[in-house]
Amino acid sequence: MKLTGLESNEVILKEIGRRIRDIRVAFPITQKELAEQSGVSVMTVVHLENGREVNTGSLIRIMRVLRLLGSLELMIPEQEAHPADLLQLGKKRERAPGPGKGKRKKIDGFIWGEDAGRKQNSSEKRN
Repeated sequence: MKLTGLESNEVILKEIGRRIRDIRVAFPITQKELAEQSGVSVMTVVHLENGREVNTGSLIRIMRVLRLLGSLELMIPEQEAHPADLLQLGKKRERAPGPGKGKRKKIDGFIWGEDAGRKQNSSEKRN
């Protein structure tokens, strides 16, 4: 069964149990041998294979014996840095200027803000 992520927890647990059982049988190893080698109880193996919840530590021990730990890379991939994060490396954080603190610009003959008042005062002084 292919899992899509829309299934209930119960369906997913049963599928995990079925897959673990199929791998164990193909290994070949009995439930008792798997329990002994992984250091869990036989009932834990039975619960897992029947789709019941087991603790994470037990699952990891069972996966180790069945040589499935490499599958964790596919199941839970390591998070890579986002491209935006890489751009920010080494850059000092810049803050935006507050209101009235930015530089005024002259655009197409217009002078904005305080510079307009200065230019007008200097023109009046020349006359």
